[in-house]
Amino acid sequence: SYISFDILRRILSDYFGYDILYVMNITDIDDKIIKRARQNHLYEKYIEENKSLDAVLDDAKNVMSAFEETVRTTTDADKKIMLEKMLGKVKNAVENLEKAVKGGNTGEIAEQQKRLLVEAKDPLSDWLDKQYGASVTENAIFNKLSQYWENEYHKDMDALN
Repeated sequence: SYISFDILRRILSDYFGYDILYVMNITDIDDKIIKRARQNHLYEKYIEENKSLDAVLDDAKNVMSAFEETVRTTTDADKKIMLEKMLGKVKNAVENLEKAVKGGNTGEIAEQQKRLLVEAKDPLSDWLDKQYGASVTENAIFNKLSQYWENEYHKDMDALN
C-alpha cells in the first residue's frame, strides 16, 4: 500500500503539479509495542542502577527459574528450541560469573557480569516487566520505541527512493 500511495503522490505532484502534503500513520500503539517499550525501559534502568554482584546473581537465578517454566510450557517446537538455546546461554553466563567470583579476579568478574546481563536481556526484561511493569506510565517511554522504528522505516524508504 505504501508503494501505491507513493505512485499516486508522484503522479499528482510531478505530472499534475499539485502541492501534496502526504500524512501517514505507520505505527499503531498496541500491546506488543507498549510491552517492549516497558521492558526496554526497565532493563536500561536495571543496568543504570548498577546492582551489586549478589543482587545480579540472585535476580539471574530468579529469572532462570521463571524462564525454565516458560520453556517447559511452550508447545511450539521451533519456539521451544529457540528458548532452550537462550536458557542455555543464560545458565552458562551464570556459571561463568560464579567461577569468576571463586577466582577472585575483579576484572573477570565485571566482564562476566556484563556478559550475563547481555545474555539474559530478554528473559530479564520479561521478568522485570512482570515485577515492575505497572509502575511504568510515562508516555515518553512508549513514544521513544515507536519513533525509533518510524525513523528506521523512513531511512529504508529513502534508501529505496
